[in-house]
Amino acid sequence: MLSVLLHLQLLLYFVAYAEVAKIEIVSLLDPIVIIGLFIGAMLPFIFSAMTMNSVGKAANQMIEEVRRQFREDKGNHGRNF
Repeated sequence: MLSVLLHLQLLLYFVAYAEVAKIEIVSLLDPIVIIGLFIGAMLPFIFSAMTMNSVGKAANQMIEEVRRQFREDKGNHGRNF
């Protein structure tokens, strides 16, 4: 339901922008418009994938650092005396 309301709000913003900018015709058959729609639709997925990839790499580096510390310090085993 929230997604439907969000898309309706975005449509209303576009209509308001078109009225202010005096845009009379927006053709969805125009290749530039279609390319812009595809690129705009892909951007959230691209940035989400890049974010997930970087978080995965950072988590892997943390795990490797913890393993390295356990290998180097044989006597402590995580206890603080």
